[in-house]
Amino acid sequence: VSTVTEFGCIPVSTLFSTDRNGWVAVSFFNNIIGLADPQDLTPPPFCSSAQLEEEAREAPTLFL
Repeated sequence: VSTVTEFGCIPVSTLFSTDRNGWVAVSFFNNIIGLADPQDLTPPPFCSSAQLEEEAREAPTLFL
């Protein structure tokens, strides 16, 4: 499910489901159409040596 502005169809929020993480909600803010500098999308050099950290898997917590 995605929400966009009426004028320009700029994304405001998105809600989606994944098998691994369940429901994920993403909110967008300070959006503009286009990029002043497309290099902003290039990951910095230190990202090439980044490694994922494994998380400890715990049983889900019920809030009710």
